[in-house]
Amino acid sequence: MRASRTTSSGTVSNALVTPHAKRHPVRTPVKGLYVAGDWVGDTGMLSDAALSSAREAAQAILSD
Repeated sequence: MRASRTTSSGTVSNALVTPHAKRHPVRTPVKGLYVAGDWVGDTGMLSDAALSSAREAAQAILSD
């Protein structure tokens, strides 16, 4: 389930948190495009997940 709304400074989109939700990988199908955030990667929750995925994205950038 997704909800979104538009504000004066942009669009905010949220997803319903479920225990078995699949998170996005750091690497994308687009060469050179990597993502990081609290719903990316398999480690942590919220800020821990954001930092963990940022670290993983940086390592992927250096290794690719």
